[in-house]
Amino acid sequence: MLQRVNPYVPSLTLTSVPRCHELVVARPRTPREAKRVLFLRNNDSVFKGVPLAVSAHRYRTFDKLLEEVTVALQQCQGYLPVAIWQIRRLNGVLIRSIEEFLQDDVVVALCKHERFANIDYNVKKTVVEALEQRVRLRLRFNLNSESNVYSNLRSFRPPTHCSALHPLSTEALTLTPDVTTKNNDIPIMPATLAKYFSAGKQLEHGISAAIFYATHLHSGERYVLKKVNVSTAQHLELLECELLRQLQGHPNIVNLVLTLATKNAAYLLFEAMDCDLFDLQQQKKSFDESELRFIMKCIATGLNYIHDHEIMHRDIKDSNVLVKLKMPMHIRNLKITDFGLASKCPAGFVLFQIVGTDAYMAPEIFQKTGYTYLVDCFAAGVLLYTLITNFVPNESRKLSYPLWPQHTECMSPELKHFLASLLEYDPSKRYSSKQMLEHAFLRGRE
Repeated sequence: MLQRVNPYVPSLTLTSVPRCHELVVARPRTPREAKRVLFLRNNDSVFKGVPLAVSAHRYRTFDKLLEEVTVALQQCQGYLPVAIWQIRRLNGVLIRSIEEFLQDDVVVALCKHERFANIDYNVKKTVVEALEQRVRLRLRFNLNSESNVYSNLRSFRPPTHCSALHPLSTEALTLTPDVTTKNNDIPIMPATLAKYFSAGKQLEHGISAAIFYATHLHSGERYVLKKVNVSTAQHLELLECELLRQLQGHPNIVNLVLTLATKNAAYLLFEAMDCDLFDLQQQKKSFDESELRFIMKCIATGLNYIHDHEIMHRDIKDSNVLVKLKMPMHIRNLKITDFGLASKCPAGFVLFQIVGTDAYMAPEIFQKTGYTYLVDCFAAGVLLYTLITNFVPNESRKLSYPLWPQHTECMSPELKHFLASLLEYDPSKRYSSKQMLEHAFLRGRE
């Protein structure tokens, strides 16, 4: 979850780097006696860590080091419940002073009341070796005081360009740091990003968030920029960045290219896809069974990955499934997006909060008896139903999903059973994402 960027020590200057594979460390040259240390987050096997140069000259006290590690991790992960108060080695041994750090050390940072998680942090040797070069890099550009993160956006390589299904306006607005949205005084794009991106067509706008197209000034690649107003954002909206970071690298999850936090807002830069599944259906009108199989296999694979990370999406629907085309009307890949309503839920626990889109919400959500990851599978079933019938039910709680003869005549027995297994009223009988992937319908040939 992203929080308002309000460092625990206001006078502290951040000199850290977000994820090693996204942004490059840019720090002033460090003293020779500085030790290169990679700080990981407790119980996070995905996060690649924050490298810092540690020395008694730079940090007069151990508490001062903890303060900078707190701010650095807050910028990289987007959220910390409280300040970092303990550092341990990968074997759990507590570090109590700066002198105990080793050269090229890899350590784990814990917040107060956290227990050390003895898990496989999967730290590659190449990552540690790369620290030797990264901590010596010069500052690539003068950091604007509006942001507390160093980044090397010039070396940033965007993903493959996506041509739009609907031709987009070529008119782009190059925004300066003082350009603001209509109903608040927070810049659409902070100075750090405005040096390398221009903001274009506005896609959505709400009380706490706005979404725009953004174009890289050097490559011309197009992205999607989401600006979240921290002061008005709800808890779940701020949690989105934290959850997305845990899910990066999967082919069926939208790619979060980079994040940037300022005092008043959080900025999330996503890859741009061609369209969403809703737009594609409006143009195609119908899908044959092989296309339905491919669509549901992508969704099931993405959901299985999400659920394996103990995350519920809670808003699976056609407009939250992005499409990449290999030619007009032909799908190359699909990716799940919009984790604004997603939530962490450890195995064995249930949630009670009523959130989602009515037509896609499982009956147990309305019953307030507690629900699990299976609500996402029910929503996937409703989505499949809309793709087959081109009809969206008003409310899922009515459990009315009629299939007309023109649909059933063209449906294989496997597809009928697959659909019924997802729209099962009883969660204990409903198929999970793993069972979806094992079903005969998805194991058939596209």
